[in-house]
Amino acid sequence: MGRAIIVIITMLVAAMSSFGQSTSELTQVFIMRHAEKADDSKDPDLSEAGKARAVQVAKLLSEVTVNKLYATPYKRTNQTLASIATVKGLNIEDSPSDLVEFAKQLLNSKGATIVIAAHSNTAPQLVNMLIADKKYGPIEEDDYGKIWYLTLQDGKALSCILLNTN
Repeated sequence: MGRAIIVIITMLVAAMSSFGQSTSELTQVFIMRHAEKADDSKDPDLSEAGKARAVQVAKLLSEVTVNKLYATPYKRTNQTLASIATVKGLNIEDSPSDLVEFAKQLLNSKGATIVIAAHSNTAPQLVNMLIADKKYGPIEEDDYGKIWYLTLQDGKALSCILLNTN
């Protein structure tokens, strides 16, 4: 399944190039909820299933050049991106707590590929802000497989694809 998603993403970027969109200014953003958590405490680690999912996401993005990683200041979001950080040699930055400002920052990015681990409520909220539409509601508590892939350019979203890795 991972290879199919990479092929789709590559085809999308290639298609945009053929329609006159300059990919040098194109920003790609992957937004996901953190992987499965071990328990319901305030700041839990990932469960074994969550650790396996984090490795799966790193494999999914293995052929994608990633420039930035953002996570909230919780173990579960940082652990979700840890495998990607290790493979890509990147640090995980704290995502801004103000989602409106974070959305503006992302919309003004140029030519980056960014991966964000958020939460069941904040991931869809951030996507909605980027696409300027209230399309997505909170993620179900037992759903850890949604990944949004967005392309941004000139302060707006050009595309938004919701992938389900379950």
